[in-house]
Amino acid sequence: GYREIDISAVFLVFFSLFFAMLVGDAGYGFLFLGLTLWARRKSAGKPNPGIALMLLMSVCTIAWGVLTGTWFGAARLPAALARFRVAWLTDQNNLMGLCFLVGAVQLSIAHLWNIVRQRRSTQALAQLGWLGITWVMYFAAGMMVLNRPFPPFLAGVLAASVLLIVLFMTPVKQLRTEWFNHVMLPLNLVSSFVDIVSYIRLFAVGTATVAVAQAFNGIALGGGVHGVGRGIAAALILFLGHALNVVLAGMGGIVHGVRLNTLEFSGHLGMQWTGVPYRPF
Repeated sequence: GYREIDISAVFLVFFSLFFAMLVGDAGYGFLFLGLTLWARRKSAGKPNPGIALMLLMSVCTIAWGVLTGTWFGAARLPAALARFRVAWLTDQNNLMGLCFLVGAVQLSIAHLWNIVRQRRSTQALAQLGWLGITWVMYFAAGMMVLNRPFPPFLAGVLAASVLLIVLFMTPVKQLRTEWFNHVMLPLNLVSSFVDIVSYIRLFAVGTATVAVAQAFNGIALGGGVHGVGRGIAAALILFLGHALNVVLAGMGGIVHGVRLNTLEFSGHLGMQWTGVPYRPF
């Protein structure tokens, strides 16, 4: 919209991370990179934003897969690849906690952006309250999902944040027409918690991609490869299974990566995705 802010820079940074975490496999990243380089060669060097975007996505996916030690779902890695794996990222609880942290950081950017935009209005104080709520919900998600301790001082942060929101979310002159915002506040607080938890999809979809790859590897190679016929069958299963998984992983990376930017982040930013009528005269 003409009167809405441009989120493309933040969108690109987080979408790159989301895509990498959702696909999560360095081997698939190299496949994406190879296909993208082939497409760039076919385009005869003409500028193509789609190709540039896929180059970035491919490199990010490779980097994430290298750090998590994920290569085509292989159970065992050569020492040359295993040495780059970060042990902290192989723990599921750590990954889920990281997803919540990424969500809290992105939503905090939205509220900080609103504070800067509304700095001449008392509504900036309400945005400060929502910033506090975001981090309270981050720790609440850690407590409920990961059984982490909830810092006692956050009860005071919650109370102060809610007070700021109630007092400054609606200008006094608009209370008569926008009183319903206060009625909806309890639901919006719950929604803030749900938005933080929603980022766990980064872990869930990425884990599913690895699980599917491992399943096809087990089907093809679990009983060993004895003879030419079984070798051909195993190769066919691996090719078709991983091809299907690559397609699903790519779709998941796009769908969920876009959703977190256009729904959770944009919702906290207050974007309405609207324009104004075109009236040239």
